[in-house]
Amino acid sequence: MLQLRINLIYLTVSLLAILMYISSTEAYSEAEYKEMFGIIDMDSDGFITEEDLIEFMASDKSKIINTDHGAFATNFLRAIKDCQESKMDFSSFFGFINKKDNKDLATRMNDVRKKFPRKQKVSREDLCETLQLDANQFPKQEYTIHEIANMYLI
Repeated sequence: MLQLRINLIYLTVSLLAILMYISSTEAYSEAEYKEMFGIIDMDSDGFITEEDLIEFMASDKSKIINTDHGAFATNFLRAIKDCQESKMDFSSFFGFINKKDNKDLATRMNDVRKKFPRKQKVSREDLCETLQLDANQFPKQEYTIHEIANMYLI
């Protein structure tokens, strides 16, 4: 039982690293990125696929995600589908995370405002229609510009 708790604590700490890219511009080492990749690569085949993402999101590991789960999954799924054969290798994962890391909040908010001019809040329907997303992935009826920027959808 003690070993299980230690493993759970280690897993929790490891998963925190996955989420850091959402709100931080701090750079991580390649080893830390590989650890993040390994946690999401559920079958350990060297690729993150849609199935890996679904399994990850359904597992206890995803409980630590401190942002909208639907947006998190949608954002990663879009990146996975952009990869050859819809399989994200480590290099693609590293590039994807770094691309997200390098865009500060002000820039992301400006990008969102360009998509949704003169709006402070965006309905789920408008968000999904404009960005061609599945409305079932978003539980709230509306989102602020700040929330959308923090979802890294644009």
